[in-house]
Formats: sequence, structure tokens, C-alpha cells
Amino acid sequence: MQHGNWEEYISLALARRRAPTHDKQMWADRMASGGEEQLKLAHSSDLHQLQMSGSEISAPIHEMNHNMLSDQDAILARWKEDLSILLNHQVLSPPVSYEAVVTHASEDGSILTSPPT
Repeated sequence: MQHGNWEEYISLALARRRAPTHDKQMWADRMASGGEEQLKLAHSSDLHQLQMSGSEISAPIHEMNHNMLSDQDAILARWKEDLSILLNHQVLSPPVSYEAVVTHASEDGSILTSPPT
């Protein structure tokens, strides 16, 4: 039994799995560009075709300057940037008034704080 190149197999398998998503994204980009042109020309037949196609198309990803991204690497970089902004923000200290409330609070024994079993 002959064994092939494992790295080549993995690379081809990944490309095969990504191809339908890429094709769908390219179709959506073409339809969006065409839709913008049709809208400028006030033709709605092609827009109706897009609506009736039944495909679920994800929302477009935009740069900070509102340009639409279509390149997969640019989209991933934008997601990384956006999540970095969301997750790496500075944690603010609670107001002093909270500290006063906490120091005078009583413990509620009915609330379980032990780890789940």
C-alpha cells in the first residue's frame, strides 16, 4: 500500500473545504457590486433575483473608513482588530461609593458559593 504526502493531502483538503465558502463570498460580492450599479440605474429586477436566491449571506465586513472588505486575510485581520479593541480595554476601578456599600453589606448565607459537584 502506497502512502502519499500527508502535508499535501492536508493542504488540498483545506482548499477543498474553503472553496465553497470562497465561491459564495465571491458571488455575493459580485451581486452586491451589481446591485449597487442597478440601484444607481433604478433597475430592480436583479435586486429581486438576489432576494429570491434564498442564499444566506453573512453581513459584509468593513474597514474603519467604511470600505467593504472581500479578501479573506483582510476580513480576518479586521475581526482580530475589532476583538482586540473589545477585549483589551482598560478596566476601570469601581467608584468609591461602591466600596462604602460593600463594607457595610452583610453576607447572604442562602447564596451558594461552593464549586459545583
